[in-house]
Amino acid sequence: MDNEKVFNEVSGLVNEMLELVRNYDVAGLEKFKADHSQGNHPEWIHMLDSMIELARIAPENEEAREFIKNEYTPKVAGTKVPVNEKKLRKLIFRGFFVFYVAQRIQLCYS
Repeated sequence: MDNEKVFNEVSGLVNEMLELVRNYDVAGLEKFKADHSQGNHPEWIHMLDSMIELARIAPENEEAREFIKNEYTPKVAGTKVPVNEKKLRKLIFRGFFVFYVAQRIQLCYS
């Protein structure tokens, strides 16, 4: 598995998660967490819990809706939030996806 494939896989997961948050899809986020948290870094699980809580309160909380709109909504309708390498590296640095990416990169070199 090469680095580009790892990047595409991880950025695909990011966009899937952000789509669920934008739709306030708590059940979808809980399923996403169940599917993607096994063996992952505690920061990743904490981040998913935060996303679930954000989606849960957003329908009745203007501040949460504004946060989702400003942070997780693409500027052009019908497109995805761009997950460029710099943004992805920032997510990785902050601890999100650390274990997942490490597993995938290890596959590249095995």
